[in-house]
Amino acid sequence: YHSARKQSLSPSTCWCCCPRGVAEYSGSLPLPDNTIRQMWGAGVRAGMYPLSNTTAYWYICFNADEDAPRPSDPAGYVSEALSCVRGWSWDVEQAVRNTDPGTISRGSIRDR
Repeated sequence: YHSARKQSLSPSTCWCCCPRGVAEYSGSLPLPDNTIRQMWGAGVRAGMYPLSNTTAYWYICFNADEDAPRPSDPAGYVSEALSCVRGWSWDVEQAVRNTDPGTISRGSIRDR
C-alpha cells in the first residue's frame, strides 16, 4: 500500500537521541530473568533487559534537536548517557558503567 500522502512524507527533524549498549556483569544481573525494565523522566526514557546470565541490553532516549552537538568519541557517549540518568534507581547508571565504551552506539530517532 503506497498512498500519495505516505510517499510525500520525508523524515522529520530528530526528536530524540538514543545511546545504547550491552552491559557485562561478573556476578548476577541487577534485574530478574525475563524482565523488561523501563524508566521515564522529564525528556528522558531508559530501559534494560537481560540477554544472558551476565549481560543486559540498555538504552537511554533523550529529547534533542537534530543539530545539537554530538559527542565525538566513546567516552563522550558514556558521559552523555550518564548525565541523562544520574541519580536514577534500578541500576541503569551501573549498566552504562559496565559497558565497554567502544561498543556503545548512538543514533537519532526520527518520525515520519
